Amino acid sequence: MGNLLFSPYGRIGSNAFNKAGYILILLGAAFSMTKVFGPVVSGFFGIFSFLLLYPWMCIWIKRLHNGDKSGWMVFLYILIYIAILTGSMVLVLTVYGGEELSDIISEQMAGELSTMEYTQRLEAIAPRFALPATIAGILSSLLTLFIGDKTIPNDEGENQFG
Repeated sequence: MGNLLFSPYGRIGSNAFNKAGYILILLGAAFSMTKVFGPVVSGFFGIFSFLLLYPWMCIWIKRLHNGDKSGWMVFLYILIYIAILTGSMVLVLTVYGGEELSDIISEQMAGELSTMEYTQRLEAIAPRFALPATIAGILSSLLTLFIGDKTIPNDEGENQFG
């Protein structure tokens, strides 16, 4: 499993790609849900969440290599993920009270809130967004994983990547 998640060299097929993706999605969801425990715990696990970027890049590069594509094409799939995630987060904010968040940000930009008041108000509403934002992130990741798996061909024979 270590070579699968932590090495960008070689090739992986569709099944290994999906299994690794599901593992990384579950880890990311677990780290994301720590927001309900407060900013200290959330910040600590936020570092681990950021570190998941490397294994994601590794499995995408290997899957692209399996389709005889350059690993640099991973940036196309990152853009796809960002677009899907942005749309889903806008939906979450629309449904779960994004106007309150918008008001807090507007007040801070207008200089009506101190940094401490701003932080306290954000921390107060963060737990309400934790579960919907996590679900949106999971669905965005699953959809990107599906799109990537279906658009990258399986090259059964030898290619330039092995």
